[in-house]
Amino acid sequence: MTQPGGESNVSLGPFTVYNHKTGIYASRLPPPKVPLTSVYDFCLGNVSFDDAGAAITICSTGQTISYGQLKLRSQQFGLGLLTKAKLKPGDTILVALHSSIDFAVCVMAAQFAGLQVALANPDYARRELKHVYNLVKPKKVIIHSTHLGRAAAASIKTFTVVLTDTKLGRGGVLSIGELLADEASAKAAKSYMPGDLNTTAYLPSSSGTTGLPKAVQISHKNLVSMLSMNLNIPGYIPDALSGEQLRVLTFLPFFHAIGLVGQLHLVLKTRGQLFILRPFTPDSLCKAVPEHKINMIGMVPPALTKLMKHPGLSRDTFATVKNVRCGGAPLDAETEAKFLQLTGVEVKQGWGMTELTVAGLDASSGQQTPGSVGCLIPGTLAKVVDVSTREPVEPGQRGELLIKGDQVFRGYVSNPEETKASFTEDGFFRTGDIVTVDPRTGEFSIVDRLKELIKYQGYQVAPADLEGVLISHPKIAAAAVVGRYDKENGTELPCAFVELSVDAQQQQHLSKHALAEEIDQFVRSKVSHHKFLRGGIYFVDKVPVGASGKILRKDVRAMLKSLEQGQHVSLPRSNL
Repeated sequence: MTQPGGESNVSLGPFTVYNHKTGIYASRLPPPKVPLTSVYDFCLGNVSFDDAGAAITICSTGQTISYGQLKLRSQQFGLGLLTKAKLKPGDTILVALHSSIDFAVCVMAAQFAGLQVALANPDYARRELKHVYNLVKPKKVIIHSTHLGRAAAASIKTFTVVLTDTKLGRGGVLSIGELLADEASAKAAKSYMPGDLNTTAYLPSSSGTTGLPKAVQISHKNLVSMLSMNLNIPGYIPDALSGEQLRVLTFLPFFHAIGLVGQLHLVLKTRGQLFILRPFTPDSLCKAVPEHKINMIGMVPPALTKLMKHPGLSRDTFATVKNVRCGGAPLDAETEAKFLQLTGVEVKQGWGMTELTVAGLDASSGQQTPGSVGCLIPGTLAKVVDVSTREPVEPGQRGELLIKGDQVFRGYVSNPEETKASFTEDGFFRTGDIVTVDPRTGEFSIVDRLKELIKYQGYQVAPADLEGVLISHPKIAAAAVVGRYDKENGTELPCAFVELSVDAQQQQHLSKHALAEEIDQFVRSKVSHHKFLRGGIYFVDKVPVGASGKILRKDVRAMLKSLEQGQHVSLPRSNL
């Protein structure tokens, strides 16, 4: 992607070009040569069936799968989905699994077969899983047997279920083992090559800029372009590795874009080894790093904050680590500096979102000012526009970040209105993030957010989702949910402003603290753990709404700021 109007270009630092005439930013790094191929062939196409090199290892058990085994198993299951489960290319399967070897096999099998892979958090509550299921309409749903009850509660038809770990033998439920094709047929089979590489490969969930979770259409071209862009950044794979195999420690969920593309697919493409750490604890991480000679770790700010409080964190512990990459939320410069002091390893920040497959900004050539999220990655254009006039603002001024590039998603499933609203007339995606660009270095910093989305420890929380739960409580007339930033733990916490029903207001004997506890437990019974109201519950006379009935979140955030300054909390924040 080239920068138009070259005669008006000026350099901002070594890696950013800005055009005063068009208001467009671009990277000085050359755009990558993107192979015209599918996700499967890009990652595993050149792998030999007898490749004994370790691909994925589970830290807690030592279970490992080699590259040859991963390719064979993926092709056996992929072919079985076509021949035994009678699926056809273009059909959708829903994978609701924790990060695991089974997860990798399932998604690569689907890519081999030309299927669309929708992704869901396996810990979704009934209503959340049902929402995703009804949205993507999968032909098969792949889960672990421990989640059968949850799938049934979400009204998932039993004959669509495929279990990873056992053969049930009733209700039409199948297992992976029953669907595997024989080895000879699997080895002889050819991977599906879509006629159009804009064909959807993955359907991860995202809240977009507003509303309930949406299914994001990520194409083969999106994903292959994304990885090609990242690998075209000098120093993205540290030069210090000097030919050494990439050994990545991951505790981030594969159903999230960072884990799926930025770790699983990246490692497979580079023939690295991926070590899965579940669950994450500072102690387990500090033991795993030296044990497995980890040289690259993906982080999110809350985990980094917890890690720095652990006595086992030291330069010796991180002696093999060459690269720590952090995303999911902004990380302050103070925390970056402290981590460097403790470990001797710099933290490199990037920025992205599900709609960008993974990323749009990253450290260029290893250089980055602490607190910034780096510069545009190769092949990506950006604008920064005034939120009111929608006109470009000059470097140094605040504005909404707009992005254009081959990694930008195709649209939201069955939601043309939201898709159209997410793009400008000239094809830039409206990210909803407010940024500034340093005129001296060309680096971007995230300073605010227009969108309603709350990020709790890297998980996405849609306010509208929680508000729907809250107003179903018989004592609540209206509710507004916003994020409350917790600096100590480096994450936002969902908090609620609640307007009581007339009947509840008239019950003078009600204890507000007891009622807050009741509401908190009510919400916890209906949503997954990352949506708990850890930021508190506040009782207000009236939830602020506009003439159209839309919640005025700016006013709600002002109320939150006022309450925080007054140190008034209706419900003490729960432990993270």
